[in-house]
Amino acid sequence: MEQANEKQMKRERLKLMVTAALIISLANILLYYTVWAFGIQIPPMLNTVITLAVLAVVFMWLGKADKEIISRYYPENGYTYGKALGRAVLTAALSGVPTALAMWVLYTFIDPAYVETLKEIALQSIPEAQQTDMVLSVLDTTLSFSTSLLGLLVNLGLGQAFWGVLVALFTSISIKQNPTLS
Repeated sequence: MEQANEKQMKRERLKLMVTAALIISLANILLYYTVWAFGIQIPPMLNTVITLAVLAVVFMWLGKADKEIISRYYPENGYTYGKALGRAVLTAALSGVPTALAMWVLYTFIDPAYVETLKEIALQSIPEAQQTDMVLSVLDTTLSFSTSLLGLLVNLGLGQAFWGVLVALFTSISIKQNPTLS
């Protein structure tokens, strides 16, 4: 009976984590495609703030729902800080995969010329005196890697995991300050 409960709980928690990752991915994809479709030029910092806000809201929901699942099966065990942090980081990293695929489709099939637009935006942030051949070469190399499927998976997977750690830490602090979230 104990193993059946454990399997059922793990299944429910996995569904919850995948759902949270898909919500984060959809929010990111909606943001990126809206920026592209309307030709909006938002500062990278604003993009980061929007992503962090989405992560915070989803992590609060994920933590609460995950805690309810665990307490339903094991009321005597608490929902530890380590479990919450690990789930948040894994969820954030997982959310980078569909986002990376959607961005790769945009850069490769929908609008390959958009990469040039991104290059122009990047060049606007570099003073003209510093736009040497070496800087332009580095920019081209960075953009070619950043718009490849592997580059997007690495950047978004690791980037989302990094932001996941930070947001999970701040979210857990704001929810409760002791190490056990039970």
